[in-house]
Amino acid sequence: MGIDTNLLKAFAKQGFKALITILLLTGFGVFTNWILLALLTPELKTLFYASGARGGHGGGAAAILMLVMNWQASLLFLTFFFVFPILHFLFAKKYAVTSAITALLGERKTQFVEYLLQKFFERMNSKMELLDKLNSSGVVRTVNEYLPVYLKKLEGMPFLIKGIVKFFLSRFDFMGIVSGVINEEGKMDISQEEMIHKISNKVNAVLDEKVFSPSFQANWILYGVNVIIFIVIKIIV
Repeated sequence: MGIDTNLLKAFAKQGFKALITILLLTGFGVFTNWILLALLTPELKTLFYASGARGGHGGGAAAILMLVMNWQASLLFLTFFFVFPILHFLFAKKYAVTSAITALLGERKTQFVEYLLQKFFERMNSKMELLDKLNSSGVVRTVNEYLPVYLKKLEGMPFLIKGIVKFFLSRFDFMGIVSGVINEEGKMDISQEEMIHKISNKVNAVLDEKVFSPSFQANWILYGVNVIIFIVIKIIV
């Protein structure tokens, strides 16, 4: 069973779109927070002078001491320079990857699962010791033993695709579905193609009930919190 080249193109397309979305949303978050931080310069100066820890030049140790003594100003700076930008990146990543998975499942749900399993068997067949295990123990036992190990690292899978697949696997109990298929088969031995087909059918049934729906609501909430904290600081400091 060959890997559908159209699926790989769909992966590449959605992976690229996810990457661009992450870069744009993160960039906007970083730019916005650094602008807000610049507007908070008077408040930073107020907190700095209020601490009474001004002046002094004594190298790295003195600089660290100054940061500690000016903890309020340091915390304010770090919040807008690092913390909020990192949060914007994490929220952007979740939204972008969820959107990519939704699009992929909408276009090629069956091929998506088959691709994952085919990459697993490709990895098995590429290593002599694992291939010997596959030939001696059969497909059912080998899948049950080695698939969980493969899913942790997804060796041999392109970086962008790996990120999408990892997020996909985190949303439901994939190995539970695989174990259900294996238990149904019992000790019967079946071919790789038949195993892929059975697992794909089971996963598809679950995905029909579990909808991956991207929502920008969490990102809007983060923007709101970001601005509200800025306004509060401007008012109270």
